[in-house]
Order: sequence, then C-alpha cells, then structure tokens
Amino acid sequence: MLAVANDISAKRKAAESERDYSRKLTAMVAQKTTELQKRNTELLLEIEERKKAEKTIHAYQRTLTSMLDSIMAGVILVDPKTHIIRKCNKKAEQLFGRSEMELVGKQCHSYICPAMEGKCPVTDLGQPVDSSEKVLLNRMGLAVPILKSVVPIIIEGENYLIESFIDLSDIKKAEQALLHSSFYDSLTGIHNRTFFQKRVHELQQNPVAGMGVIIIDMAGLKTINDSFGHHKGDYLLSTIAGILQGSVATTDIVARTGGDEFAVLVLGGGEEKILKTIGTIQQTIDKHNQDSNLEISLSIGYATGNDGPGDNLEMMIKKADDDMYRQKLLHRHSARNAIVSTLRKTLSERDSQTDSHSERMIDRVIRVAKELCLNENSLAGIKLLAEFHDIGKIGIPDEILRKPGKLTTEEQSTMRRHPEIGYRIANSAMVLSEISDWILMHHEWWNGQGYPLGLKGEEIPVECRILAIVDAFDAMMSDRPYRKAMSQNDAV
Repeated sequence: MLAVANDISAKRKAAESERDYSRKLTAMVAQKTTELQKRNTELLLEIEERKKAEKTIHAYQRTLTSMLDSIMAGVILVDPKTHIIRKCNKKAEQLFGRSEMELVGKQCHSYICPAMEGKCPVTDLGQPVDSSEKVLLNRMGLAVPILKSVVPIIIEGENYLIESFIDLSDIKKAEQALLHSSFYDSLTGIHNRTFFQKRVHELQQNPVAGMGVIIIDMAGLKTINDSFGHHKGDYLLSTIAGILQGSVATTDIVARTGGDEFAVLVLGGGEEKILKTIGTIQQTIDKHNQDSNLEISLSIGYATGNDGPGDNLEMMIKKADDDMYRQKLLHRHSARNAIVSTLRKTLSERDSQTDSHSERMIDRVIRVAKELCLNENSLAGIKLLAEFHDIGKIGIPDEILRKPGKLTTEEQSTMRRHPEIGYRIANSAMVLSEISDWILMHHEWWNGQGYPLGLKGEEIPVECRILAIVDAFDAMMSDRPYRKAMSQNDAV
C-alpha cells in the first residue's frame, strides 16, 4: 500500500476566504442593487416631476403667448445693450408687416423709432418712455404713427426691455375728421362760421395790409326748400359755395356763416381786388341763371380797411353786413321776380298746358272781376291767383300729374293736396303770401263739396269763386285725353 498525505490546511483556508469574499460580494451587490433601485425610483420620480414642470412651463408659455397675441398692442422683447429683438407677438408682426422670424435678431431701430438710434431714451439717455408718440416703419417703408411705452424687465437674471405700442392711424384719421368737421361746412365743403370767427380773431391780432370782407346773402332759400324740396335748396347752396370758391384768390377765405349767408375774407389787394371779385361772382351767377331753371339771387355787401395797423376787421364785417342789407332792400323786387320766375318755369315744365291755361285764366278772371266792379287791389291779387293757383302741383308726383287717363281714388286724393302745398309755397314766397289763402281755397265749391276745407256759399272769397267758375269753363272748353272739348254754348 502506498499512502500519500497532503497538507490541505492552506487550501481549506483559501477556500474559506473565497467563500467569505463571495458572501461579502453578494451582500455588497445586493446593497448596491437596492441603492440603485432606490435611486432609479427617485430619478423616475424626479423625471416625472420635471416633465410635469415642463408641461406647466409650456402651458404657461402658451398662455402668455396667447395673452400677448390677443391684446391690441404690439409687443417686442428687446436686449437693452444691443437693441436686438428677441421676441414679438402677433400684433407686432401685423404692424411691422413682417414675421417673427424676420424680426428676431434684428435691431429694433431698423423698424421702430429709426431716428432715435444712438439716442434711445431708456438705454442711452436714461429716461422713461410712457405713452409717447413715435413712428414705426411697415413693410412698405411707410411711417405709421404709434403710441409707445417701454418697461425694463429681468428674465432669469438677464435685463430686457418690453416695448409695447398701438397703431394711432385710425385715431389720427378720426382726429383729422373731427378737426375738419369743426372747421368745415358739411353741406358745401367750405369753411364754417367757427373757422371764420377763428380767422377773424387771428387777423384782429395780426392785421394784413389791404384786407377786407365780403358778405353775401342768398334770397328765397325758404321758398326753394318749400317749393322744390330741401335737396334743391342744398344744391343751390353748394352751387353758390362753388361759385365763391372759384371767384376768389387761393389766399382768401370763403365761409358759410349761416343758413343762407356766406362771407369772404379778402387778404390783401384792398377795394380794387374786392370789386373785381364781386364782379366775377355776379358774372358767374348771371351765367348760371341763364343756363338753369333754378335762379340764384344774391345780395352782396363789402368793406375794406385803411391799409394800416389800426384796421378793425370786426368793424369791417359790421359795415359789410349793413351794406349787404341795403343791397337786399334795393334788390328785393328783383329777388322776388327771380323767385317768381323760378316757380313759373318749374310749373311750366311740370305741366305743359300751364302757360296757355294761365294766359286764358288771367284774361277771363280779369274780365269777370271788372264786370263785378272789383277794386284795383283785388284785380292785382286775382291776376296773381290766376297765374299761380296751381303752384302746388310742383309737389305732385309726375306719374299722377301727367297720367293720360282718369285718376284712381288714391291718386285723386294725392292730387287734391295741391291747394295745401300751394298754400305753403305761397306763404314762403313774400310776393305770393298775400294770395296764399286764395290758393288754399281755390277748389272750394258753392255747395260745400269742394276741398280742402269744405267751405260753401259766401264763406268762399269772391276771388276764389270767380277763379272756380273760370277754371271750370276753361276745362270744359279744352280737350282732355279721355274726352273732347265742349262747344262754347254747352260750356256756358
């Protein structure tokens, strides 16, 4: 037998050490694994919190952006050192006419307050900017008026400027329109009384050598308005304004100072220039009256100073107004004739039979009135009545007035309004006012079945009774679209 003995003490010791190390290593791995798992859980929680925070920040940014985009002011974020634009809202894009990508990275003075580059109140001069009027250049290179405010702000430790601005274009236009309406007459487009008085006050303080004033009054405006409608009166006022504007120098001032009154401030040139201007006005009016059925009648007065520093413009206006009133009294008859001529022309145009009818009526009513021995005043009045008794037909629509057949009940009712319309017209025209009551009653009948008042018998003025008989006789003696004229014996 061969026995071999080996000493394994060291081996056993080494194996034991290896087992101890393995146990320690396993414990360490388990510990580290637990720590890693814990840290991983913490990281996951941290990541989740960060995601939530990022979502909150993004939501806040979106809300802030939406808020900035919804306001009516343009807003840009600017670096105060470089004046570089860092951010802008939608309204700023609209006002600049450029996208955010085009704006960001550019210096703000390229687009806003270009003249202030190097002189920025906030950064260069240390001054606040609050609701200050500036200009902005849009994509077309046009200057847009803006109201601008600048506020310093710190974002994440960095200094910035928030510049906000609103477009003043519409406000400026509204201001201009308001200023225009306060100094100009809305109907004629020339200056109004407010502007006229303002210039008078200024010229009182600083007189102009050779200055003077012309005062103009239009005759018969109320009659025109009542007879033909306010649109015709407005047309004549605008025509007069145009004539005055075309008759004066560009340095002179034309104004409508009242309903039918105008004034001209003549700045320099003295009486010679004023007389020449008045001559031009009168020539143009005469030409208008030749070419138009609506005649214009003006009374014109003027006054000038003494070409010295003591000239008093308000005294000149008073003298010119007095002169105009004297002219008005002198020309009153011709003005009345112009009004009557206008009414006559218009009535003749509305009814082609008016002229011959009026001539026959005048002749016959005068013959009847003389047979009845009416006095001269009545003869003059009844002659006017015969000529203008149908003046109210000016206000009757053409389709009724010129209808060839018989009128409907409704059309007859409209036609029967012409005595009342004629009454109003005659009352507004002084020359016809004395016969206005006769015009109102010229369709009353002896039996009380006439219109519009239903008078009967001797309640009706004799002049109206004469006219009614002559009018009926003339109607029977005249052809109508729906019947032939009667013989004279039958009509009598």
